[in-house]
Amino acid sequence: MSFKAFMFLAVMLLMTACGSGRNASAGTSEKAPVTSSEAVVAESAAEEAPAETAAAEQTSVTPAETKETTLTESEEDTMDNKTITVTVNGSFFTARLADTAAAEQFAEMLPLTLDMSELNGNEKYIYTDTAFPAQAESVGQIEKGDIMLYGDNCVVLFYESFSTPYSYTRLGSIEKADGLESAVGSGDVSVSFESDR
Repeated sequence: MSFKAFMFLAVMLLMTACGSGRNASAGTSEKAPVTSSEAVVAESAAEEAPAETAAAEQTSVTPAETKETTLTESEEDTMDNKTITVTVNGSFFTARLADTAAAEQFAEMLPLTLDMSELNGNEKYIYTDTAFPAQAESVGQIEKGDIMLYGDNCVVLFYESFSTPYSYTRLGSIEKADGLESAVGSGDVSVSFESDR
């Protein structure tokens, strides 16, 4: 704060303090006339204020942009490392979600229990009422424990490994699928999916 601005504030405080007692007893409020020297001080204070405000605004913009970038990176890391628990007939399996929009939407729906039907002696599936953002790709090889999306609304849990000509969108994969085949059995089964975080 400049000396002129300081003096202006000091004079204004004195005038306000002096005038408040007089106006209070009279019950009216009068404005004291502004002298030419006070006007000059007020003018130079007004000229300095925008520069200080601009500097303050400039300082606050940079941290906000940095924070936004950090949040985006953090969100990406979270999706890459997101694990869920898959429960089948009392057996628990840890699955890592894929880095796809469909997997992200699937994770937002958890916890979820699906009554899945048997197909081909290697998979359990269910057609859902939800349309997921499909990004189908020719996977070539299915691994035991893969959780895939067929089309845009069919969730599939594979319990056998095999080659395939079909295209799927990846949702995730069970990390250690030993015992999955015996857990799902040969018929229809209820499978629960829960978020680990």
